[in-house]
Amino acid sequence: SKQPSELRVVFLHEYNAKISAWVRAHDEGREALAKVFPDKVYISSYEDVNPEVDAEQVLEEVAHNNADVVFTTSVRMYNACLKVAAQHPKTRILNCSLNAPHPLVRTYYPRTYEVTYLLGMLAGIMTKTGHIGYVAANPVYGVPAAINAFAQGLKSVRPAGRIRLRWACQTDAAHPLDFADCPEIDMVYARDSREPADTNRDYGLCRKLPDGSLQPLGLPIWRWDTFYVEIVRSIFDGSWDNAATTRAVNYWWGLRSGAEDLEYQETLPSGTRQLLDLLETLQGSDNVHIFPEKLYDN
Repeated sequence: SKQPSELRVVFLHEYNAKISAWVRAHDEGREALAKVFPDKVYISSYEDVNPEVDAEQVLEEVAHNNADVVFTTSVRMYNACLKVAAQHPKTRILNCSLNAPHPLVRTYYPRTYEVTYLLGMLAGIMTKTGHIGYVAANPVYGVPAAINAFAQGLKSVRPAGRIRLRWACQTDAAHPLDFADCPEIDMVYARDSREPADTNRDYGLCRKLPDGSLQPLGLPIWRWDTFYVEIVRSIFDGSWDNAATTRAVNYWWGLRSGAEDLEYQETLPSGTRQLLDLLETLQGSDNVHIFPEKLYDN
């Protein structure tokens, strides 16, 4: 097919940039896309799109108005994407998730487990008690792998370390997400996509101080600019169409692709930082096996 000279690109978000660190991060990716292709992409963005109520209608409208590419940044929009993609095969619709991709809807997501492995290792090095709290958003594709990788990283430097897992999607007064009921926990890993801008809750790994406040140690950065720029570039250069249209495609990129990064607290011990940087380099060249190669029966 003929390579396009310009593209109409649309973003759909479940929340808005004021309350959601997740949407703000995708917005930065959108801005990067506009800078790389200033005269070739025409971008519009929709916020506060309810996945169950509005998503299908909004998708239908943008496809009807000849959008070339639609990025939906909520896993909960996946079903709406499938329905509309079937009616509008010329519109390239993508969903930010690890859902099983479909020939009509491509998915994209970072290899979060590569980063959580390193943060688990950092937690194991920095903890004094060996007790870590972990808040996961919800049990969707990719989240269990990220939790398990964090545990593997912790065990690599602190074999007796213990993790207490809580889910942000289940509120329970007796088991708060700040682990106030667990004085032994001195490290917390927490991410949720709906946190106000002035909190550390989307900060990743934090040290829990005696007064209950959190001191950030390591922040996972998902480089949405890499995804958006490279996916759109593939449409311009024709390689999007080389992936046979009968095949499901998932852009599942990690450290090696520059699709994720880590930001550490500046005061980390230099030896710790060197170790983490070395492990990151080894991961990028496939020389670290986060998950056991062999499975054993106990």
